[in-house]
Amino acid sequence: MTDALFSPLPLRSGATLGNRIAKAALEEDMAGDGQLPDQRLPALYRRWAAGGTGLLITGNVMVHAEALTGPAGIVLDDAAPLEPFTEWAAAAKSGGGAVRMQISHPGRQIRANMPGVVWGPSAVGVDLGRHSGRFGRPGAPRAGAALRALRGRPARAPSASLSPVRSGRRPAGGHFRWATGCGSDGRPPSGP
Repeated sequence: MTDALFSPLPLRSGATLGNRIAKAALEEDMAGDGQLPDQRLPALYRRWAAGGTGLLITGNVMVHAEALTGPAGIVLDDAAPLEPFTEWAAAAKSGGGAVRMQISHPGRQIRANMPGVVWGPSAVGVDLGRHSGRFGRPGAPRAGAALRALRGRPARAPSASLSPVRSGRRPAGGHFRWATGCGSDGRPPSGP
């Protein structure tokens, strides 16, 4: 069993991880000024990389500065400089492992005390029983206005992040979430 844990893991995309140890995505909530990574994120990921992980998956990196899950969320949009992301990626890869960026738009899962936009496919909010009021309520759909506003954002973010991260885009969950990692055209690898 131990031998398998430390053996390389070939992925369908053609990449090979050095071992089968991964740090799963979590929400670090460590943005600095301008919703950008500051020195704390590279320092944290450098320590994790030094532990010998085969794969580090970042926390949410939002594609829309007005749609954040918390006040310290990282944003990679058209206005974001790439230098802080390049530094973050280099730190994450410093131990020889791979890194994948989780790109996200929270849709209707935006806390009620956060400014910005709450978008969903309908005006139905998140139903958590007595805790439902903790999330904002999306407005009525406006003939696809929200989708038109988002069109291209998830694709631009992986393209922008490919330079520092060199990874591929693959669906990883609901909303507009991807783990980056394919070609510079921003298209996911073929196959599941």
